Amino acid sequence: MKNTQSVGLFGNLSVRWKFLLAAGGSLIITASALMVSFLYASDQAQQLVRRQTENNLKQSAEQYINELANQQSLKMQSFFDGSFDRADMLVKNIVSLKENTDQGLVDSDSLRPLLNQIIKKTVSDHSEMLGLYVVSETEALDNSDVYYVNSEEAASNEVGRFAPYWARSSDGSVELEVLVEEDINDTELDETNTPFNEWYACPIRNQNACVLNPYLDTVGNEEILMTSLTLPIVSKGQLVGMLGVDFGLNKIQTLITDADQNMFSGHGQVLLLSHGGFIVGYDVDQSLVGTHLSEASITGSDSLLSWLSQPTYSVNWEDNGETLRAKIPVQLSANAQPWGLVFDVPRKDVMQQALELEKTLNQANRESVTNIFLIGIFITITVLILNALVASKLVSPIRVVSRSLEDIAGGEGDLTRRLAVNSNDEIGALASGFNQFVSKLQGIVAQISTSVAGAKLNAEEASSISQRTNQGMQQQFTEIDLVASASAQLASTAQEVANSASQAVNSAKEANDAAEQGKVVIDSTTHAMESLVAEVSAAVPIADNLAQNSENITSILVVIESIAEQTNLLALNAAIEAARAGDQGRGFAVVADEVRTLAGRTQDSISEIREVINQLKTGTNEVVVAVQKGNENAQQTAEQVNNTVTVLEQIITHIVSIDEISNRISEAAMEQRGVAEELSHNVTNIRDVSQAVSQEADSSARVSQELSNSMSELQSLVQQFKVE
Repeated sequence: MKNTQSVGLFGNLSVRWKFLLAAGGSLIITASALMVSFLYASDQAQQLVRRQTENNLKQSAEQYINELANQQSLKMQSFFDGSFDRADMLVKNIVSLKENTDQGLVDSDSLRPLLNQIIKKTVSDHSEMLGLYVVSETEALDNSDVYYVNSEEAASNEVGRFAPYWARSSDGSVELEVLVEEDINDTELDETNTPFNEWYACPIRNQNACVLNPYLDTVGNEEILMTSLTLPIVSKGQLVGMLGVDFGLNKIQTLITDADQNMFSGHGQVLLLSHGGFIVGYDVDQSLVGTHLSEASITGSDSLLSWLSQPTYSVNWEDNGETLRAKIPVQLSANAQPWGLVFDVPRKDVMQQALELEKTLNQANRESVTNIFLIGIFITITVLILNALVASKLVSPIRVVSRSLEDIAGGEGDLTRRLAVNSNDEIGALASGFNQFVSKLQGIVAQISTSVAGAKLNAEEASSISQRTNQGMQQQFTEIDLVASASAQLASTAQEVANSASQAVNSAKEANDAAEQGKVVIDSTTHAMESLVAEVSAAVPIADNLAQNSENITSILVVIESIAEQTNLLALNAAIEAARAGDQGRGFAVVADEVRTLAGRTQDSISEIREVINQLKTGTNEVVVAVQKGNENAQQTAEQVNNTVTVLEQIITHIVSIDEISNRISEAAMEQRGVAEELSHNVTNIRDVSQAVSQEADSSARVSQELSNSMSELQSLVQQFKVE
């Protein structure tokens, strides 16, 4: 009878499918692990590149906006310095004439008309001045206020105070207005809680230079944003009065617009604020110029107003990191409260290169993942097909053995014994065939024991069966030879894979050595670039000193021009005195006229020298700009070299990873080679067993031939079998 037992799901599979499932599962797990490792490493590398790029761009942007802010601050300070120097020189002239009058060197009757003419000439000669005014303290100029009440010639008001205001009209001419006491003493507060007469009270109160908050005023038919620079007039520690200069701020708006165009292609914002919080210049909305910061919708206006109280230099990321803001105090004069210059740059413009790089990296990463996924699928399918072919080749001989064993009887005489069938694979089929053979043999032996007469026929049939078995074993032996050859070829292939993996390891090491050598070369280049940056940086202060020396020469020329003007005035005064002296003063008048002529020639020479100095300043400024640009280019090149070092380090890291993966592949190939050798050894053992079985089949055939001649012996042998 046929003995079978129930088996599990895995037991129902053939050996071929078990082999394919095991090999395929291992392959899929290995490929998945490699893909996950690659994706993780790629993501980490991408994040590192993004962070490093963002940090580099942030540092470059902060350095760039710092340099730009300092340049614009110096330009604006230079704009105010010219007006301050001329006003300060005029104050010194007024003090000098007053002290000469006090010493009797200048007639007191000529002092006020002379000062009035000097003020008028100063406004006429300097087109940037919109107005110039002087207000003396009561009885402080010449102790003669009472003699000049309402004197237009002496530019004195209703109480005799010297108070001329020369203002420029729409046609460019200058007109005199005498400031009245009502305007001088008007302390009514405006909308910013500032007294109306702050222009007068500030320098008198502080005895320091003051710059008024900007205000809109009409000159002719044009509304102009202007401010006033006011200074105290002090002689020998005594307050004499004050002087003020009105000048327009239209050039400031031009400077701000130019600064915006030079900053990230005009995508930034530039804002100039007075110390009182008024908008002096704004490139985004010029209609806000002249209004208070609290009335404008500008981000961070409250913090800017707080900063203006004590302005300090700062460059920070604000608005949750979305805006790079630089705040620079602009010192208008040595003692005046500084104004504030603000630069804003959106993060998206600063990080534009980083965002584009991140987009490119993401696209490349997606393409790499897709390609690796497709390659992995292709390799997996290919290897599975190869495994299927190998498994079929290995299982085919076992199936032949299974079919042959169904016709073979074996045992030690106990024909009731059966093999347990635990699976439906080739081994299970082999056991089932054995059981079928024993069952058949059991019936034959029972029949022999019942009828000796039929023993001969049964012996002949057994001989025929032995011959067929012998043929099957010969065929099995041939197939096992083929399997042994295939196993040896598999072991050789595994050895070639191991050798290739070892070569890959050596190539990775050579690539790593080359990358290290490249890093050494880049390091040498970095040191050279750092030396270049240091040399160019050393040239910057030299060029700046050259520009400063040009400025100093200009200041000296202003002093010489002032001395020439004063000499001219003294000569004029001497001529007046000589005229009063009559014939006795004619010689002195001739000398005074010569002095005036020399003073005029001095002024002409100063004008020519000023033109030459201006040309020298222009060339010096071009040198400064060229040196600074060279310094910037050298620093940018040094940064690019540093970035190259970083990329080489990343390449070295990836090469090390490739080296490790190649080592693991080599180890896996060696393990596969061991398995193939063991498989070849097992197949060789099967071949030896098959050969032995084939020999036994030959012996069985000879015994079957002898069986027909040994019936009585067969009878006794049959009785030895247990059939029940």
